[in-house]
Amino acid sequence: ASPVPGEKAFLLLGYSSQLQPFFLKVFSEYPVSGQAAQARKIRIDIPFAQAEGITVNTSGDVFLSTETFSNGLISLPAGIFRYTPAAGSAGVPGPEDQGELGGPEVNGSGELVLYQSPGSETLRYRVFGKTTILARAIFDLAGRRIRFEEGAEALPGEIDVSGLRNAVYYLTLYLPNQRLTKPFLRL
Repeated sequence: ASPVPGEKAFLLLGYSSQLQPFFLKVFSEYPVSGQAAQARKIRIDIPFAQAEGITVNTSGDVFLSTETFSNGLISLPAGIFRYTPAAGSAGVPGPEDQGELGGPEVNGSGELVLYQSPGSETLRYRVFGKTTILARAIFDLAGRRIRFEEGAEALPGEIDVSGLRNAVYYLTLYLPNQRLTKPFLRL
């Protein structure tokens, strides 16, 4: 749990049985035992992860951590994510305030963030930082390249994954001076 600056509320972090993280904003500074507190579930678009920790800084940025998850079929790395609310918002995400979810930029280079709803046949991605995507590829866990597209062939920000069987894959984006890779789960 983490208090929300400037509000009598706090955030809880949870995840669904499909490892899709979410926030629960509780509108009370100190809930009374035995009484239901007013709360709102807030869906967040980050990759599948076993979400574990949350904090909100004085600027209203929300940071969440995930731990390594492995069950024999899939293996997900640990990570840290930052949610930055949209300008003029109350400082915490809500249905009308999507903000941006991502990691910090380093020396102007991009940070790759993947978005996928359970059951969706489209993997969406965003690169934070100004950059040109020259090409993109999908690799399986054995490192075999499953798909490759030149930048001009690719629909910006999304990939059709309907032809992939259920497994863990890696999306790789080739930029002018670097390569970004993130795992994703096809369910």
